[in-house]
Amino acid sequence: MIFARFQEQLLKGIGQEVSRLRGTLGLSQEKLAALSGLHRSYIGDIERGQRNLAISNFVLLADALGSDAGRILSKSLTSVEELPKAWGLGSAYDAPSQSKEQIEELRLAAVETYELAGAPAAPIFKNVLQTLKEFTEVYDAGIAIVRKDEVRYYSELAEQYITLPRERSASAKVVATGDPLIIDDLLLDDDFKTHLSVCKTAIGTGYNFVDGMDRSYRFYAGVPLKTTEGLTVGAVYLLDVCPRSLTALQINALQSSAFLIERHMRVDVQKPEARSSP
Repeated sequence: MIFARFQEQLLKGIGQEVSRLRGTLGLSQEKLAALSGLHRSYIGDIERGQRNLAISNFVLLADALGSDAGRILSKSLTSVEELPKAWGLGSAYDAPSQSKEQIEELRLAAVETYELAGAPAAPIFKNVLQTLKEFTEVYDAGIAIVRKDEVRYYSELAEQYITLPRERSASAKVVATGDPLIIDDLLLDDDFKTHLSVCKTAIGTGYNFVDGMDRSYRFYAGVPLKTTEGLTVGAVYLLDVCPRSLTALQINALQSSAFLIERHMRVDVQKPEARSSP
């Protein structure tokens, strides 16, 4: 119920922001429909918060308004009164009759399906991640897909994904628990204070896997990416090079971005061409 109310408030906020931008530009719904290639009634539904619009249509609409989907989303978050606390919490897979090994086997199969569809690397995510990074004012934002022995990081900063061992990965911990994880200062966290990406003095280097610079991370925040069956395939994460905390609105933005990415990934894996991939 909490998540349903969150979604309702978010859609209402998007509709209000679309209506505001349209009014600022002096456009009628008919004119905006012509510019975006969408039907006028579809735009009317969006402005009333009655349409759960696809990300591809969201981008078309934002372009026609001289904005982008991420910025409209960020503005819309101010209308959300209640954080979706029920979303992303609890066990990674609610199936007590199955063993951890069976659940992990199902999870890895889901990871393979998503990666075969090319979902994690979809160009639309660059826009979402870039806006999330700007809104939260962090060094980097990205998607981590947790495989059997490694984690693939699709970073806003990097052109291609980076692969690192799964062991002692913060995003792997998000997958293991199925819960959001926020660490204000990695150097003070027992699990990560001697990690390669955190402490130069303990390891001898602060090599940054994103850009190769001699830089160490101090902040991490991640929320789960889940399938419709509740299997956690990865995380949407934030990284920064100094200790910090997030505001409630920034946490909301992180969760909302994960929600949009989840929906788009689910659409991708349902496409016929995705299902028939070799």
